[in-house]
Amino acid sequence: MASVKSVYNTIYTEHDYHPTNSTGCWSIVSRIFPRFKEALDVGCGIGYGIAEARIKMLNVYGCDIADLKRFWKELHIEDYCQVAPAHSMPYKTGRFDVVVCSDVLEHIPEKMVPDTLKEIRRVGNLNFFFHICSHVEDSVDNLYDKGVCLLHITIKPGDWWKAQLEEAGFNVLGMNTYDNEPGLFDFTASKEKSPVEVKKINFTVGNKPSHLMTKKVGRKLNG
Repeated sequence: MASVKSVYNTIYTEHDYHPTNSTGCWSIVSRIFPRFKEALDVGCGIGYGIAEARIKMLNVYGCDIADLKRFWKELHIEDYCQVAPAHSMPYKTGRFDVVVCSDVLEHIPEKMVPDTLKEIRRVGNLNFFFHICSHVEDSVDNLYDKGVCLLHITIKPGDWWKAQLEEAGFNVLGMNTYDNEPGLFDFTASKEKSPVEVKKINFTVGNKPSHLMTKKVGRKLNG
């Protein structure tokens, strides 16, 4: 994972990679899973979602593989975020009653997906929300020309992701797809097979999610 960490340290600090997908995320999640005590944003990036959640008095923490302390400090969330990869997080088992992983899993090498999902399940104790983008990112910015590899590296159909979640021990409560945006999947899940009422709320954040990406395939992290 050292090469992955290097890539993301570089693009955040040198190439203005500032996706805003997380904006509005926690407003949606708090409606699906209300009244949580502590929640975790796995792969929080610069932390726009954490900052928004904290303003709304939601007790949300975050971690990311990239060293983004400078950005977290600018958003006044440095006390709530840690540098850590999704497959090895520095949190106690079962600490968070809600864990969110939004627009992250497609960035992780396929061989690391099982361990990552098991680790996400470990740190949570009740409910989980996954937003997965299974298509190549498209943007006017072409990081490939700057020597940066393709970022969406594990592109799989929804049924594949559902099977991965179940294999990792999750109880998948629901799966949502988008008629106007093929390749986007939302999964709600719980840690145990227990009756949990989940509101059906589409994961929308106003404008189309900003997926900054390459149009050419460079050095693949899945290789």
